[in-house]
Amino acid sequence: MNKESYKTYRIFNDYGLVQELEVTLAEHQIDYVTENSSLPFDPSFANNPVNQEYRVKLKSEDFERANAVLIKEASVQLEETDRNHYLFTFSDEELMELISKRDEWSNYDFLLAQKILKERGKVLGNGELAEFEEKRLQELNKFEKVSPGWLYAGFLFALLGGVFGIMMGWFISSNTKTLPNGKTMYCYSDADRKKGRVMLIVGIVVLVFCLILRISQQF
Repeated sequence: MNKESYKTYRIFNDYGLVQELEVTLAEHQIDYVTENSSLPFDPSFANNPVNQEYRVKLKSEDFERANAVLIKEASVQLEETDRNHYLFTFSDEELMELISKRDEWSNYDFLLAQKILKERGKVLGNGELAEFEEKRLQELNKFEKVSPGWLYAGFLFALLGGVFGIMMGWFISSNTKTLPNGKTMYCYSDADRKKGRVMLIVGIVVLVFCLILRISQQF
């Protein structure tokens, strides 16, 4: 199995939620891969669940099918909705924002927001939902910006032979993100990634030079 063909579909901090999704995917014969990308240790020694991160990955072509399956399950759960659910306290504007950024919320919350708006006399048609989705994809499809401060710091560490500079250069030059439709893109622009590659190369060269110099001084 080529894990590189699998893209991040959902990220969880709770392994119980991971298992629930795994069961659903297995029942509908959707191939998946689960990775534990948690920190190797908890710096606070408090066993903070925020430091736990599990990634459920799917093939890009299975994203839409998985969405349809989860939407169907969430629709069934709506029938048992507790009126004390926190979404009932949201304003119409907050619910609309939730719907427009459905990738940040669960399918259940996405459907419940529509149900609440419908009860308030605001019905969203398929055309409006598709427009929200397209606009959101356009927003997410934009490159992120690397702040000048981080670039200066990265190059400074790279020139000093610091591992941080090397790691930062590698991150800027190669980091990618997966859009809700399964498409993968680089997080940073070509110009920023070029700077990241230069930072990476400089850091490696300086680090190797420092190691050679240190070894030569021992003889």
